[in-house]
Amino acid sequence: MAASSPNKKDKASKYAVTAWGGEHLIDLEMPSGQMAQVRRPGVAGLIKAGLLDSLDSLTALVKTEHMDRVKKGAPTTAEITKEDIASLSKDKDRLISALELMDKVVEYVVVQPHVLRPIQRDEGGKPLLMWKGRLNDDTGDQIMEELPLPDDERVAGQIYTDMIDPTDKVYIFQFVVGGVRDLEQFRSEFGETMGALESL
Repeated sequence: MAASSPNKKDKASKYAVTAWGGEHLIDLEMPSGQMAQVRRPGVAGLIKAGLLDSLDSLTALVKTEHMDRVKKGAPTTAEITKEDIASLSKDKDRLISALELMDKVVEYVVVQPHVLRPIQRDEGGKPLLMWKGRLNDDTGDQIMEELPLPDDERVAGQIYTDMIDPTDKVYIFQFVVGGVRDLEQFRSEFGETMGALESL
């Protein structure tokens, strides 16, 4: 007796989309104990969101050998090491820049609870910018700065990035860029260093 051929429904279900498309959301426990639902957008998602330049800038901030690797054609990574954090904690300007860039990543990837950076925005949600001067008179590049959100304009119950523990921000960033994923491993590797960062 000949084997029965699968019907059209069986063929369709065999190739039903189970992993492609859609957004992959993950429940992530933070070092502080806070739970958050985060997206892992991947490189393409970070490019589309306009964050890849920020990640590259963050890498340059925390890894002084970054440009040498790029010139030699070696692979680069946005992963932050405990040595990078220790180095950042000694340079307040670099630390502030790094945390501002991490805030952008955290705002983008944390789905629940809803997180915003504490900046003023227009009706469309875009940051309001203030002119700070020229970066280079020859090229005409402008220095623009986002306007901070005054305390009296904050929405009650809204979580802002400056309310999030710095250790949690680093952990989220590490998770998103493919660094340390295990909470206990993160605590073991970064515990003392993050304590120094939080004391600033």
